[in-house]
Amino acid sequence: MKSNYINSSLLLALTMLLLLQSSVFGQTSTVTDIDGNIYNTKVYGNMEWMTENLRVTHLNNGDSIRGIVCNIASWRNDSIGLYPAFCDYNNVAANGTLYGHLYNWSAVTSKKKICPIGWHVPDTATWIALTKAIMGSNWQWGSSAEKANTILSVGIHMKSTNGWKTTDSTSTSNNSGFNALPSGYRYWNADFTLNGESALWWTPNYVQIDSIGQGRQHVELDFSSNDILFSGNHQYNAKSVRCMRFIQTGIELNETADAWKIYPNPASDFVTISSNGNSSKQLSIEMYNDLGMLLLKQDILDNQAINIQNLPASLYYVKLYNVQGIIQVLKFLKP
Repeated sequence: MKSNYINSSLLLALTMLLLLQSSVFGQTSTVTDIDGNIYNTKVYGNMEWMTENLRVTHLNNGDSIRGIVCNIASWRNDSIGLYPAFCDYNNVAANGTLYGHLYNWSAVTSKKKICPIGWHVPDTATWIALTKAIMGSNWQWGSSAEKANTILSVGIHMKSTNGWKTTDSTSTSNNSGFNALPSGYRYWNADFTLNGESALWWTPNYVQIDSIGQGRQHVELDFSSNDILFSGNHQYNAKSVRCMRFIQTGIELNETADAWKIYPNPASDFVTISSNGNSSKQLSIEMYNDLGMLLLKQDILDNQAINIQNLPASLYYVKLYNVQGIIQVLKFLKP
């Protein structure tokens, strides 16, 4: 099937969509979870994000997320990783109200879903897209060894203007309205730590699987730096959760389908779609930008690399089809 990249005939439509996107950037609203908690939200580009941390105690099917009094003996028990659980910093309920609950990774990745219906726990690519929406042309990925896996200077725009320990080299403006609070977290093998100093949010990504669950990824802001860090550690730790949803694209993500993967993500020159060797059948793909515009149609095979060198920096969606119809929607970021 012949490739079909965006051309001049679509420029008018693109311009109109960009104007529409600009008109809603920064728009505020609310969303309600299954428990009836109401959260403030804000639009960033084609995304709407909660501007508060999650404090729900039930999954979307009504199952309870177990509240645990987090003493060292109970939280480090291996069984804690087998079911969704939460606690509040220092076991003080008022901290759960102020900062949101602290959840284990099982709660974040449950197929029964922790975010309100239609909302998602953002993955690493989506967090990066958020920072690009906030920073615009000033967005910069850390290139030096000491700045590895960081986005520079965005923290000043995301941190709340109160509650953070301060240094001479950092400050906060919260001019993005993201309102990141230094909620700290619960370390699985010790105790609560870093309240007033750090904000850490789970993503559903992982970089490896091993016997102690290292490599579950999180996003971190720290009082001593204006950079945002992408890192990972133990799945039994308890951390904060933010939820978001995509808007204006007309593309729905199928969160229950996970047979196909796309990598690397973020990507620069090529992306590969793989079923981990479970399929050899030919598929068709459609690739859309973050405004929902069709950029590419192509037939592919399992583990086939797709050239994206000519695509500009953006968040992209890839619809996968077989003869029965659409089977999955994937997304990737090109920084």
